[in-house]
Amino acid sequence: MVLTCKDYHVGWICALPVEYLLAELMLDKVHDSVPYPEDDENEYLLGQIDSKKTGGHHNVVITLLPSAEKGKASAATVAKDMVRTFPNLKIRLLVGIAGGIPGSPVQLGDIVVGAPEDNSPGVIQYDYGKHLEEGTFVRQGSMNKAPRVLRTAIAAVQKNHLRARLVERRDYISYLNMDEVKECATRPPSVGHAPDNEIQEVAVLSTGSDPNKSSIEPALPEVYYGVIASGDAVIKDPEFARKIRERKIQNVLCFEMEAAGLDAYGCLVIKGISDVCNKDKNNDWHRYASAAAAAFARELLTVLRSTEVDNLPSLGNTHWNVPRMLSPLFTGRELLLKHMSEHLVPESDAKSPCRVFVLHGIGGAGKSEAAIKFATENQHSFWGIFWIDADNEQSIQQSFENLANMQIPPLAASDAKSVLQWLANTKNSWLLVLDNCDNIETDFAGYIPSRGGSVIVTTRLTECQHLGVWENVDDLGLEDAIQLLVRACGLKQEDQQAEWSHARAVVNLLGQHALALVHAGAYIKKGFCNLQMYCQTFRAQASKLMEFKPVQQASRYKNVYTMFEISAATLASSDDEDSQTAINLLEIFGLFDRENLDVDMFERAFEYCLVFEKKHGLFWNAGAYQKSLSGTVADVANSFHNSVCVVSPDNGSCDEIYHLDLWHFEQVRSTGLVGSMLVSGFRAACVRLSELSIIRVDKKQILMHPLMHEWAKVRMPLAVQEQVYSRGLCILVLATSMTLTQQDKDRTLLHHISACLDHSVENEIPLNVARALYRLGNYLIKPRTMDLAFQEFVMVPLFNHILKHFHPGSHTYTSRANCLLHW
Repeated sequence: MVLTCKDYHVGWICALPVEYLLAELMLDKVHDSVPYPEDDENEYLLGQIDSKKTGGHHNVVITLLPSAEKGKASAATVAKDMVRTFPNLKIRLLVGIAGGIPGSPVQLGDIVVGAPEDNSPGVIQYDYGKHLEEGTFVRQGSMNKAPRVLRTAIAAVQKNHLRARLVERRDYISYLNMDEVKECATRPPSVGHAPDNEIQEVAVLSTGSDPNKSSIEPALPEVYYGVIASGDAVIKDPEFARKIRERKIQNVLCFEMEAAGLDAYGCLVIKGISDVCNKDKNNDWHRYASAAAAAFARELLTVLRSTEVDNLPSLGNTHWNVPRMLSPLFTGRELLLKHMSEHLVPESDAKSPCRVFVLHGIGGAGKSEAAIKFATENQHSFWGIFWIDADNEQSIQQSFENLANMQIPPLAASDAKSVLQWLANTKNSWLLVLDNCDNIETDFAGYIPSRGGSVIVTTRLTECQHLGVWENVDDLGLEDAIQLLVRACGLKQEDQQAEWSHARAVVNLLGQHALALVHAGAYIKKGFCNLQMYCQTFRAQASKLMEFKPVQQASRYKNVYTMFEISAATLASSDDEDSQTAINLLEIFGLFDRENLDVDMFERAFEYCLVFEKKHGLFWNAGAYQKSLSGTVADVANSFHNSVCVVSPDNGSCDEIYHLDLWHFEQVRSTGLVGSMLVSGFRAACVRLSELSIIRVDKKQILMHPLMHEWAKVRMPLAVQEQVYSRGLCILVLATSMTLTQQDKDRTLLHHISACLDHSVENEIPLNVARALYRLGNYLIKPRTMDLAFQEFVMVPLFNHILKHFHPGSHTYTSRANCLLHW
C-alpha cells in the first residue's frame, strides 16, 4: 500500500537532533518518504509504532526544529507547516529534554509528563503575565490540555506501572534497554554538576543527595505527572528556580522552551530531565534524558488503540471561510481571547453540547474583529471554520448554502436545517461564527447545532447572552484604546509619548469605541486636524466626524453614524408599539445629560401625569385627552387659570407665565412612555433600547455610551428637535411636581436643565415652553438657598434664555422674570 501525507495521524515534534535520532529508534518500522509541498521547509521522518491492544499500528511523522532556532516561535512555525502538510493529524507529541528545579524530587534522567492529576493545563508560559507591586508575578498564559484520548492512554500507562511494581518491569525501561538505544544513550555515571560555592544545594536535584559526591548508584528513571513551565529563555538562575520552588507556582516540575508555541495544537508534552537550572548546565545527560522521554512516548502509543486515533477529528484546518483578513490595527483583548480559547478550543473527541461564546456589545465595539482574531490564532485547532452572515434570513440561508458547497463532494442538502444536522454528526472539529445577530425578530438559537463543535455569536442583543458564555466588549481598556488610536494616526514610536495625553483625551471623548478610534486616527492621518485639535473639532462638528469614512480599513457600515443608525432602523422597521416608543425615548435621552439619566426622575413625571388624569377623569386615546366623567376637557384646561389671569373668550387661554397648562401633560403623554397604572411604557421602551445595547440599565441608573449619546443628539432633524425639546422640558416639569421636598434630586435636574439650555432655538419660543422654563427656575430657586456658583451654572442662563426667546405683551411675565433674575 502506497502511503500519502493524509495517512499519518500522529505528529512527533523534537527540538534537538539527538531527540530526533532517539525518536527514530523508537519506531517499529521506518516508512519511505512521500512528496511534500515545496514551501514546507520542515524535515520529516515517517514510520509506525505498533499498538499492543488491537494489533494495529500508528503512522507517525517526526519533525525537528531548525538548527539554532529554538523557542516557542520556531515551534509554532514548524507545527503550522506540519499541520498543513499532514492534514489528517489527530494527536501531537512534543518530546525532548527539560531543566529540573533545585530541591524537586525529580532527578536527572527522570521523565515529566505535562498532565497534572487535577486535569488542569499541563503547560504554563512562565514569562507571560504581569509583574505587580511587592515584586510578585501573576501568570496569565497556559496551554490547552492534551486531547482526552491521550489523557485516557496516560491513565492506562499509570495503571500498568502500578501493576509492575518494580520499575525495571515497566515498558519504557525495556525500550531504554534496547541495544541501539543503549549504544546511543547510556546513562551517565555521575550527576554531572560541580558544586556551586554560593548555593551548593542546586548542584543536585534531590535535597537528600550529597553535592560533594561525583557519582551515585545507577538508577532507573521515574515518571512524574504535573506542570511544565515554558518560556523563551534558558533558565540558569538558581534564585529564579528557588522562587519557583518556594512559591510552588502551579506545582511546576521543570522548565523548557518550546511548548508555549504549541498552544493552539492540543499537544501532549513529554520531557526528560537533562540538567538543573543553574549556571553549570551541560550536555552530559541530554542523550539519556531524550531517550527516556522518547521511550515513554512509545509506551504511550502502544497502549493507544489505532481505531481510537482514527476516529478522532483532524487537527489541521481544511476549511477556512472567514470573510476578511484581520485588521493590522487590532490591539489588546488578550484576556478576552484567553477566555474564548479556554471555552471554545476542543479538548475532547467526545460529542458534547456545542461550546458557545457570545461577544456582546454596541455596534463598532470590535465584536467581529475579536472573532476573526480568535479564528486566526486558533485555526489549526479546527478542521473547519465557517462564517455565517446573520444580518437577515436571506444572508443566513446563503451562508449555509456556501458552507454545504465547500464540502467535497458538496452536501446533498444545502438548507440551514440540513447543514446544522450534518455539523452535529460530523466527527471533525469545527468553529461556526454567527456574525451580526442583531435582528430582534430572529431566534438565533435555531442556528446553533445540537451538539459538537464551537460557536461564536456576535450581537448587540442582550437577549442573546443566554445562548452561552458571554462577555461584553464595549470596554477596550484605556491603555489599549490609546495604543489603537496612536497606531491608527500613524504616529512613529518615538512621537507617541509626546502625544499620549492628547490621545487620552480623544479616547475619553469617544468612550474607547474601537471603530470610532480607528476612524479618528484616519481623519487625523489625512491631515484634517491633529490629535490636540480633535476634541475641539469633534464637539463643533460631531455629525460630520461621525459620518467620516476612510477608504482603507473601512467598516462594513462605512462610518460610525451609519453603524449606530442600524439600531434605530431596527426599531423603526418593527410594528411593535414598544419599538416606536423606544425611538421617542432615545430622542429624549439625546436631549438630556448622559451622566445623570435616572429612572426615578422619569417615573416621577409619569406618576404625576397619571395622578392628574385620575383626579380630573381624563384618559388618553388616539393622541388626545378625553373625559370619562362629567364635564369637558376644556373645563380641565380652564382649571389651570388663576383669578389674576386674563382669559381670552375666544380660546380660553391667557398670557400668564407662572402656571402650567393641559398642553404640558399632552406633551408627556404624546411620547407613549406614560403607559398606565399597571403597565409602564417607559420601562418597555428601556427594555427595547437595552436589547439593542443602546442603553444599559443598572438598578436605577441609565447608562449610555458617550458616542451613542452624541449620535442620538445629532441624528434628529430640526423639526424633531423642537418637538423633543418641548417634550423633554415637560417631563422635567412634571418630575419637579412630585419632588417639592426632595432636594437630593436637584443636582440631577440641574444637569438636565443645563443640557436643555444648550439646545439651539432658532425662533421665538411659544408661551407654554416659556412656562415650562419658568416653572423649572421657580422650582430650583424658591425653596432653597442657592450659592453664586449655582446661579451662574443654571439660573442666569435659564432666565436669559427666556428673555431672549420669549416676548409676550403681558406685564406679569416681565415682573416675575426680573424678580427671579435679581433674587
